[in-house]
Amino acid sequence: MRKSRVCHLLAVADCLLFWVACPKRQPAEAWIPRHANWQDPEVSTYDVMKGDTVVGQSVFTIRSAIGQARGPAPTGNRIWEITGVNSSSAQGLHDSVCATLSFDDLKSLGSFQIRNAGSRLDTVVSRYASGTVQIKASGGQAQTLVVPVNAFDNSILTAVIRSLDLKPGAHYLLTSVASFGPWTKPADVQVLADDTVSVPAGKFACHKVSLEIAGWPMHLWYEREAPYRYVKFENTVNNSSAVLTSYQVSRN
Repeated sequence: MRKSRVCHLLAVADCLLFWVACPKRQPAEAWIPRHANWQDPEVSTYDVMKGDTVVGQSVFTIRSAIGQARGPAPTGNRIWEITGVNSSSAQGLHDSVCATLSFDDLKSLGSFQIRNAGSRLDTVVSRYASGTVQIKASGGQAQTLVVPVNAFDNSILTAVIRSLDLKPGAHYLLTSVASFGPWTKPADVQVLADDTVSVPAGKFACHKVSLEIAGWPMHLWYEREAPYRYVKFENTVNNSSAVLTSYQVSRN
């Protein structure tokens, strides 16, 4: 009986030590729009890794533009345009996205995505308006999903997270939209700690950030100083990662 009581007290002590040692998880904040800290224009290139092997490449371009006729933004309005091109040497897959956001408050306007699997080519167009997103895939019927103001195409979330105030302990809830689903899921963003990482583009002092979508955990690293570049991605579940290899800003 005495031994049982001692074990119980030790277990309680362990719980108390764990509670004291671990910082409290901050409650999630609503999406707080702020002016983007992106360069205009900028091009970021990443190696996509499986373990220690390079299996693909991602190239993201961010620039400001002027809305055109028949586009998701009113003609003549200034917008942000994010273009991503991904290739996989291992699977022969290629996909690309061009997403647009309003210039002043970073709200989603629309996107056009292409997925090329060699023998199959799929496209999908998304348009955001008045708390909804209308999604139309090639050869299918348009579907309308109800979304909050903090909804963004899943393929550009890494760029959107960069525009948040990534102070240690900060916690945000965004909404991820998978146009090829189509579905929406909460995207839980938590700033974990300061960290230093080395990638082909150099050594960076970063904020380490966790991102969880539909129970799928990931870690991302963002530069602590301006322009707050997205430096590294890591998914320990499937042993995949992406690392920054180059970053260019137009001098025009």
